Amino acid sequence: MSPKKIFAVILAVMLTAVAGLEASAQTAALRGKVELVKEGGNTPVQGVLVEVFRMDIKAKFPTSTTDRRGNFTFAGIPLGSVYALAVSGPGFAPEVVPNVRAGMESLVITVKEGDGRRLTEDEVRQVIERSKTQGGEESADDKKARAEFEAKVKEVEEKNKKAATANEIVTRSLTEGSKAFGDKDYTTAITKFQEGIDADPTFVGSAPVLLNNKAISLNSRATDTYNASVKDPSNRASLRESAKSDLEAAIIAVDQSLAILREAQPSDDSQKKSIESTLLQGLTARKNAYRLLAQTGLEIGKGKEAATAFSEYLQAETDPAKKSRGQIEMAQTLQDSGEYELAFAEFEKIAETDPNNVDALVGMGLNLITIGYVSQETDAAKGKQQLQEAANYLQRYVDVAPDGHRFKEDAKAAIEQLKQDAKVVPQRNAPVRTQPRRRN
Repeated sequence: MSPKKIFAVILAVMLTAVAGLEASAQTAALRGKVELVKEGGNTPVQGVLVEVFRMDIKAKFPTSTTDRRGNFTFAGIPLGSVYALAVSGPGFAPEVVPNVRAGMESLVITVKEGDGRRLTEDEVRQVIERSKTQGGEESADDKKARAEFEAKVKEVEEKNKKAATANEIVTRSLTEGSKAFGDKDYTTAITKFQEGIDADPTFVGSAPVLLNNKAISLNSRATDTYNASVKDPSNRASLRESAKSDLEAAIIAVDQSLAILREAQPSDDSQKKSIESTLLQGLTARKNAYRLLAQTGLEIGKGKEAATAFSEYLQAETDPAKKSRGQIEMAQTLQDSGEYELAFAEFEKIAETDPNNVDALVGMGLNLITIGYVSQETDAAKGKQQLQEAANYLQRYVDVAPDGHRFKEDAKAAIEQLKQDAKVVPQRNAPVRTQPRRRN
């Protein structure tokens, strides 16, 4: 007998709020790289502490630590003031860089091997003052160093103008994109968020949020497009292909967001929490895209990829209710993807801790029907036993599920079909499995 699948395909419309990014018009990012001076060429330095000091008043800002490429980033540095950067780290001589302004994006700070001492704020200011008051004629090396520094400053100032423009574009795209999303104009929202992404595609302070917002908007547009295909048979194929493309694009956008976030090196707890929040937003949008692909039948061949996406989401999610719902969605996505044994295993995990969970009971029963019919083709006894268990689970579900639960009538119909086709009758007194099934 051919395998039977008795599932109702229901599209859940997903409207997820866009996470906004507050961007002040009075601040800008400050980014650069630290390199160790070595013969044969400088090399990036990881784990170096970079500190910002405002020079017109006594004020200090959060610190940053260089990543494996030697990069450091400060977000939200007030414009209009002059700063100094102090760099220190084990095995290096401290270095002070004066005349730094918010918006500079390509600072290159070189360090030499040394005692690893960290300068105090007073010592940083003393270094700056000494550099101002030193007299006498410059040496050839000093002249060369000054010329190189002035050239770098000019280069950075030019890039600063570009950075200010990028900051304006990012802020505008977030505002206009969020408004369009609220108006359910998802096409405009996607366009606006992409404008912000293009302005600064790798900046951890904006790109991941914009990419996540784009993914959420793509999911919502795909939902609308799929629903439209149900009502428009003449254009059904093209509409569903468009919905599928949007969902696949949403997954790509989140993957780009996650790649940036996982490279980030937070300098304090506040930045760490912000990164974790944005990471969870992306993981949520990605698992939703996989859920919709399988649930609508637009793409049923990505069950194992979906399982990975759900597993990463569940690991990051801390809300118990959302985590529980995510576990059900993971099992249902595997079920809709044709991964019946994997789906059964996930439903079974839920039933192990919640034996009367109606979604788990009906999920185990429906998936075991398909598994049982497949098994019968090579092992009649095994298949018969699995179909018997399926009938037991479905009867348990019918007994405990409230009237009107979405699969109750399907479950009753499945039980009757099993009685006719497989000659199995639900055993109400049979124990419902609550311990893990031995898996090969």
